[in-house]
Amino acid sequence: VITEQRFVNGVRDKWHPIRCLTRGVFVFREDPDVELEIGADHAWTYAGFLLNGSHDVPTEHRKQIRRFASRAGHSAKRRAVIDIGDMNKKVQNDRLTMVENVMAAAGMRVLAKRHLDYVFGSDKVELEDAKYIPAEKVHTDHPAFLIDIKVRP
Repeated sequence: VITEQRFVNGVRDKWHPIRCLTRGVFVFREDPDVELEIGADHAWTYAGFLLNGSHDVPTEHRKQIRRFASRAGHSAKRRAVIDIGDMNKKVQNDRLTMVENVMAAAGMRVLAKRHLDYVFGSDKVELEDAKYIPAEKVHTDHPAFLIDIKVRP
């Protein structure tokens, strides 16, 4: 658990639920020396608050991003790593976001991004192709990614 469920006046805050560090490691049967760790990230939204503000919502958002990046960077020293998820930070094409800067400092680069969603990869992961599926086709509020990657040992 990174951040516990937030409550306001004793009522569960549906926009700020519990957040966990969720990871899986896959070992390739064809080559057991190759491992791929995948992080499934979902940071709190900080909408309505200043990103660098002292309120607990943006403070926890920043903490969550730093934990996702720290784990990814630590794991990338041993294996290929991708981190995929809703970072609740609007993608910007003209400048790097806080999420991109923190992940880059941990050795993770952007493989794909759209809307609020990112795919980051370590240096052992190469993006072959990325396609986006509109949100209405996957029946959710975010477009989906379909990515092909190459994993190096």
